[in-house]
Amino acid sequence: MKTMIDTGANRTFISIKALHLSYKKQSINKVSSRVILADGYTSLSILGTVHLSINMGDMLTTIKAFIVKELCVDCILGMDFINKYKMIINTEERTVSIRDNHKRTTLQFDVNKHCINYPARLIKHIRIPPKRTVSVPVSVALSSAQVLFRPCFKLQQRSPILMLNSSLNIHRHTSFISLHNPTNEVRLLPKGILLGTTTIPTLSFKKDLDIDYSLAQKNICNLIQPITNSEQKDKVKSVLDKHLKLFDATKPTIVINVKPHAIKTLDYPPPSSKPYYSTPTKQDAMYTITQELLQFELIRSSYSPYAAPALLVAKHDGTWRMVVDYKKLNNITIKDNHPLPNMEQTIQVLGNGYQFFWKFDMKSSFWQIPIEEEDRHKTAFITPEGLYEWNVLVQGLKNSPPSFQRVMADILSPCQHLKHIHQVLSILSQHNFQLNPFKCSIFRQQIDYLSHTISEQGVKPNNEKIQAIIKLREPSTLAEANKFLGAISWYHYPDEAHPVILTTDASKVGVGGTLQQHINGEIKNLYYHSQMTSSSQRRYDPIELEALAIWMCFQHMRPYLLGRSIIIYADQCPLCNMMTLSIIHIKGRHNCLADYLSRHPIPREEAIFDEDYGIVQHNKREPTVRGCVPDAIPPLTGAIVTRSKTKQLQLERNQNSTTTPTYRNKTTLPPIDEEIDQMKEDSSQIIANNSLDIEQLKIEQGKDSTIHQNVAEVMKDPVNSSYEFNNGLLYKLIIMRQVYHGDPLSGHFGVQRTYLKIKHKYWWPNMKQSIIQYIQSCLPCQQYNISRTKKPGRLQPIPPPEGPFQLIGMDYCGPFKLTPRSNQYVLCLTDYFTRWVVAIAVPDCSAKTTAEALFNAFICKYGVPTVIRSDQGTHFHNQLMYAMSKLIGYDHTHSTTYHPQSNRMIEKLNATFVPQIAKLQDKENNNWDEFLSPVVFAYNTGTHSTTQYSPFQLLYGREPRLPTDGKLSSFTFR
Repeated sequence: MKTMIDTGANRTFISIKALHLSYKKQSINKVSSRVILADGYTSLSILGTVHLSINMGDMLTTIKAFIVKELCVDCILGMDFINKYKMIINTEERTVSIRDNHKRTTLQFDVNKHCINYPARLIKHIRIPPKRTVSVPVSVALSSAQVLFRPCFKLQQRSPILMLNSSLNIHRHTSFISLHNPTNEVRLLPKGILLGTTTIPTLSFKKDLDIDYSLAQKNICNLIQPITNSEQKDKVKSVLDKHLKLFDATKPTIVINVKPHAIKTLDYPPPSSKPYYSTPTKQDAMYTITQELLQFELIRSSYSPYAAPALLVAKHDGTWRMVVDYKKLNNITIKDNHPLPNMEQTIQVLGNGYQFFWKFDMKSSFWQIPIEEEDRHKTAFITPEGLYEWNVLVQGLKNSPPSFQRVMADILSPCQHLKHIHQVLSILSQHNFQLNPFKCSIFRQQIDYLSHTISEQGVKPNNEKIQAIIKLREPSTLAEANKFLGAISWYHYPDEAHPVILTTDASKVGVGGTLQQHINGEIKNLYYHSQMTSSSQRRYDPIELEALAIWMCFQHMRPYLLGRSIIIYADQCPLCNMMTLSIIHIKGRHNCLADYLSRHPIPREEAIFDEDYGIVQHNKREPTVRGCVPDAIPPLTGAIVTRSKTKQLQLERNQNSTTTPTYRNKTTLPPIDEEIDQMKEDSSQIIANNSLDIEQLKIEQGKDSTIHQNVAEVMKDPVNSSYEFNNGLLYKLIIMRQVYHGDPLSGHFGVQRTYLKIKHKYWWPNMKQSIIQYIQSCLPCQQYNISRTKKPGRLQPIPPPEGPFQLIGMDYCGPFKLTPRSNQYVLCLTDYFTRWVVAIAVPDCSAKTTAEALFNAFICKYGVPTVIRSDQGTHFHNQLMYAMSKLIGYDHTHSTTYHPQSNRMIEKLNATFVPQIAKLQDKENNNWDEFLSPVVFAYNTGTHSTTQYSPFQLLYGREPRLPTDGKLSSFTFR
């Protein structure tokens, strides 16, 4: 029961409704009298008296109360109760204490922050002419007060009459309200109809009176300006005028009647951090921002044990936005699994031929959701000026998005599919939400939503968003083509009016499928899928493989197929009778696209040689040549067929095949039945069919002028030649594994870098496996390599620069053991675009040494970079480096304090090249600087795992020439 202590009331009162609910068997003494209220002339009817027993803490009190029909609360305790129990009211501590029989009890009380509403009803019948505004009298159950009037939600839904939120002065239970009739017809309102509610002044009263209705009207006029039809414009304005409060974005608001955001955490100690270091300019900006937030009561001062560091992020317009790093708090927060809307499904729903679109954007939407009082201390953030905590939901919390989505889903659920904009606005206004008028769109025939342009014709990608796809270079490999098709298929969605067509095919290599629609005689491609089959799946019968292809395509295309009419094209007739779906047989020769995808799945690794030029392994031993290998591993020999020669031979075969009459007009692949029959051959037979024909290779080598020159060199000096001519074939002696791994210019790098360096020049059976075994048996690698495991979670990538040497990472590594050349540190620099590395051995890490090494070894060779990023060490963060950056013309930025991950590329480099140098240096560990340049060379010429190119290729646009490549025998000038 809500009870109010009123020092202005002489007696105690209780409403008849509260009496019946709390004291059902209480005897009532009926009395017919009236009492005068504080205004001196308004009277209140007394229905009777009753003796109340009220529990105040652990004390039972009694008082005689007057019964009235209606009160603003359930019960009013007047001066009779206050005097009887010697009540003391402490407004500072918000406590009341009462005394009875030498015993005093203290209770906590709450200041009323919520609205106390009274209905406002029409006093007489009203007739409102068309396009007119009239002032009508209303009755309110208050004698005299200043109140805020809010229109009735239900009346606004069923009537076009416009009423505005307004401030009313009530005198003797009566006030006046303005009503506007925007229609062309006369409107009647009956006597006693509920027009709205009035709110007596509370703590939130002043905020409601501060609404700028003129600005809201201006925002609405701007929104409806694009509407050309005047009748439509008037109708839309009549709807929006009922919700002026939504379009006033001058001050932030906090929603009401919703469940506040709760932060549920695990049982861990409260995480806390120190404030981040910032410049005086940023400190002033942060102070200004916090003062604004305090003024709007979005934050408050805090004494919480929690403390998350706050920092500033620059906006596009040059101003600052304050964000809070809640990583530690999020790590102990229990995840809220409320579903978030699927963007792709939302866009598909919109693309159904609708003609008009409305878009509403919330103003600082998170800041409109309150946080549970008991959880607000968990949001505490620290700045150089103090500790604060949030009263509202804030960006950066783990459960902010699902919590906001739950609120919107709860309050908008009564509005079926949002058919009526008026319902949406009414619900938002009822819960005190605020819109951002500058981002809203009203009554548009075309809007931009979630990177798409939506209109009556359907959904198409936003022109700005597809520029990146339009500017993509043409795919040059099958893997790139598959990735390109997979990327652009995200922008495709089916037309609900037409069935989707799934065309599938399978082979022993893989399965493939395409999803299409026939619309107005044109084929629209929706989705492509290609996938390799496993070793067990390759043993399936042809009909089982076709069924597997259909099943795999269904799994990947499920969102497109659910709830739609499906037609399946397959080249296996028996499948047509196995399922109730519409399955149509298509001949293999007509199933070109799916057939191609099934035979060209995304490969796991690219082959060095074409299938016609493999190595015949007639014996289990590798072929041997003269001489021995130091590491006791049999040398490998390979018949010389270069990539360029392979392509030339392939081109000649293609030209010859185009002149053959049998294949002149053939544009499709062989029939699927013939292909599958060929796949049934024994695996040994398949190897034999793809093996190298020695006699054919002899003929092809005989046609190559370069081979003739090499044979002549072997005949002249067979001892010093790196080739061998044996049985009419030219062979090259290869000792790759030691040269491409253990040599200083190879740097003892791992399997992938070693394999990729060899892969592009040589091939032998089980090449990668033999390289893995060799590196696993390398003693220095086993001594110095460190096992690294990636931490769980998502990365936070740094946006890449647009070109070479625009963003440079710089860091020191050391100190190492002093060398005879007096070097003890290494200054490392790496380009974020090409991954090119420069490392300079220096005697110390002073500011002078840093500036000299940077200028001489980097800037004078590669030019002035745009940005150099380093940590905040004194050798980088000093007046000399600052003056140098201003003089030469580059920006020197620093990584976040206590967070070296923000300069992760150079940090990773330091952890990489130190073990490589340790593998090469002598036992005294003092000649490491001799191997610094070779190791850096090995790094720069090796394939980088991120770019899939070597830094040398990206910088110079060509493959590096390595010592193992041999001398060029001739030059050609054009």
